[in-house]
Amino acid sequence: MGNVLELHLDGGAWFPGETLTGILLLQLLRRTAIHEFSATLYGHEQVTVTERRGKHSTTYHESVPILTHPLIAQGSRGPLLYPGEYDAGTYTLPFEVPLPRGVPPSFSRAHLGFRSSVSYNLHATAGVPWRFDPRADLPVLVVLPPHPPRAERQRAAKPPGFAAGGTSIEAEVDMSDAPRDGLITGTVQVDTTGETRMRSVTVSLIEQASGRARGHSGASWPETISEHFFGPGDARFGAHLVFEVPVPPTASPSYEGQIVRMTHTLRFTADLAFAVNPTMAMPFRIT
Repeated sequence: MGNVLELHLDGGAWFPGETLTGILLLQLLRRTAIHEFSATLYGHEQVTVTERRGKHSTTYHESVPILTHPLIAQGSRGPLLYPGEYDAGTYTLPFEVPLPRGVPPSFSRAHLGFRSSVSYNLHATAGVPWRFDPRADLPVLVVLPPHPPRAERQRAAKPPGFAAGGTSIEAEVDMSDAPRDGLITGTVQVDTTGETRMRSVTVSLIEQASGRARGHSGASWPETISEHFFGPGDARFGAHLVFEVPVPPTASPSYEGQIVRMTHTLRFTADLAFAVNPTMAMPFRIT
C-alpha cells in the first residue's frame, strides 16, 4: 500500500458565484520527498458523436474548457502544499476555490451514438520521485437557482392540413420562459373544417440536448418531462383549453454553449380518429 491522496467537499451541490470549500488528505507511510504538487478545479463541455456506415463506425470527440482554477489554502489563500520533504503521517489541508458566476449547470445526455455533457471535477496529484504518484479525483455538481419567469406572451398557429382532416391548432402561452419547479400556463384551441372526430389534446414539455464534435453534429432523444392531457369530454373542437404544465425541479436549464445546446419545446398534439394527428411545436426557455 502506497501514499494516499483524498479530496472531500463540504457540500453536495454548488451555485455559480459560490466558493467551494473542502479538505485534501495526504497520507504518507514514510518520510517522503514531494517535488511537484497540483490541485485544480476543471470544468468542460464535452461532446461525443459516433457515425455509422454499414459495419464501420467512427467516433468524434470534442472537449472545450469552461474553467481551470487552482485550489488554494483556506485562510492564507496561498498554495495548498509546497514541494519539499514531509514526515510520515496524515496531512489535513483545508482548501477553497471560487466558482465563477455565469458558468452552466452540470448535466449529461446520451442517445444512440451521441453524448453531451457539462461536467466539473477536482483533480489533485503529488509527484513523488521513484514511487507511485498519489492522485485524487472528485466530481463537482453545479446547479442553478431558478430565475423568475418573463411575462411575455407567445402565440403560435398551425393552419388546417389535408392529411389531418382540415384540423388547425392555435396556442397562446402566458410567458416566454419559466423557472424549474414553476408552472407554464396558456390556452390551446383545435378547430376543423371537416368531419374528423377528436379524441384528446396533449400539451408536452420536451427537453433535448444537441452538440457538435469536430464538425459532426448529434442530438439526444427528445424527452417528455411534463405534460397536460385533455381527454374525452374536455377535448372539443373550438374550445379554449386552459392548460398548466409543471416544470420539474430536475429539468435542466436551457443552455447555449460553445459546442453544447440544451433546448426545450412546447408541443401541442391533437389525437384524431382515422386521420393524421396534427402537431405544433413552440420553442420555450427553462431558467
